[in-house]
Amino acid sequence: MLEIEVIEPDDIERAAKVFLRDGFVAIANAIQGDPLQRIQAAATRVIGEIVADDPEYVGNRGHHRYSFGNQMRNIEWCELTDLPTILPIVEAIWDSNDFVSCGNGAIFRYRVPKSSTCTPTATNWALPIPWGRRPSVTCRRH
Repeated sequence: MLEIEVIEPDDIERAAKVFLRDGFVAIANAIQGDPLQRIQAAATRVIGEIVADDPEYVGNRGHHRYSFGNQMRNIEWCELTDLPTILPIVEAIWDSNDFVSCGNGAIFRYRVPKSSTCTPTATNWALPIPWGRRPSVTCRRH
């Protein structure tokens, strides 16, 4: 079984080392409170929109599996790009603050409600933030 070390946001050096070693890092409590509630509500809304267009649950990543695609048109996804708990870690990974985030997509698996009184739910979704070196043209959040 895969063992994933979960690191606190203030352990910036350790988080950067784990990322450089493993290609990803799991950060505890990266988003909490109102921002967390906003992204959860936005994800639920977008999941509902995606699944509503697929009544047979064929998915776009396999049966019952979907991609959020680029959701930067939703402010909640934009807010994920400069989380104060994550930004210092990304700066440590790149050893620079000269980078850009784009896309912010993810995949999710949709679990069909057991009855019509159930609310649609998604399981196993996460919002990875794809970071890269700053291209010649950048977009800024205003």
